[in-house]
Amino acid sequence: MNVAVLTSVSICDPKGLFKKSHVESINKLSKCIESIMQSKSSLDQYHNVAIYLIDDYSNLPWREAIIKTFGDSVIVLDNNRIKGQGGCLNFAMTNIEADIFCITDSDCIVSANWLSKCIENSVKFKELILTGPNWNHLQGRTAISKYATRNESKLMKLIFSEFISESNITSRIDCRNLVVKSNLKTEHSAFNFVEIYPGVSSHSSRMLERLKIPVRFVPDQIVEHQSIDSIHNHIKKYYQRGKFSLFREFYTNNFTSLHQAFIQKYLYRHFVWPIQNRVSPIFIFLVHGAFWMGIVLSKRTRTSRA
Repeated sequence: MNVAVLTSVSICDPKGLFKKSHVESINKLSKCIESIMQSKSSLDQYHNVAIYLIDDYSNLPWREAIIKTFGDSVIVLDNNRIKGQGGCLNFAMTNIEADIFCITDSDCIVSANWLSKCIENSVKFKELILTGPNWNHLQGRTAISKYATRNESKLMKLIFSEFISESNITSRIDCRNLVVKSNLKTEHSAFNFVEIYPGVSSHSSRMLERLKIPVRFVPDQIVEHQSIDSIHNHIKKYYQRGKFSLFREFYTNNFTSLHQAFIQKYLYRHFVWPIQNRVSPIFIFLVHGAFWMGIVLSKRTRTSRA
């Protein structure tokens, strides 16, 4: 079986403000590749696995360091399609020949048997898209890192699990842990990753329902996030998601106002429900307060420029 492992890489800092984050991103990417190679080493000779890094319009150098470390074990391609996660995946699936595409994120660690499970599940299940758990974070060293890791893992698991039915069919598709069979495009020509990822890493997609594409959740296909080493950077990440990404487009397209989006989409699902399930209220208000501050500031900036 020909297997293409895909990871999009977007290391950007237009204003030169986050030099430490740049180094951290490269280190996390290296650890991600190492885990994929370890998972690859457990496969037999009948499987041909290629690891592709899709450069998503990065404006900071990272290739030299990665190629110096991994050489021809990885293949770097430039995304010349629509910018973002969806553009990268559309580009990759159009230009790479493979039987299945195994997709993870550059700040994740795949399990030692991840690739073997991806291959096994692709044969076992008829669904064209398979996804597995990705909410756990590796433990950090400091007390504050362990606190953030524990609560972020609980929060992600809660949000993800509500989309999974009793029969393990889910409406949530996630780039951190995903298997896509090559015949998806031929059987569903209208399928478009850009529509699934409008500036975010994942969400439940109306397009999947419209095209009647079921997604199988497979619990043994495991990916973990790398540890949260800095609570400050983690909060900053939520703020940047709100301000600079297209989250605001998703909310304004589906709700009449930010106020309505806050009440219907976030207040219960991201505050009340997690607190009821013992996620720290302080953690929730820190990260999601920063996220909504970013959305509000983004809306004000856009209004002032108009």
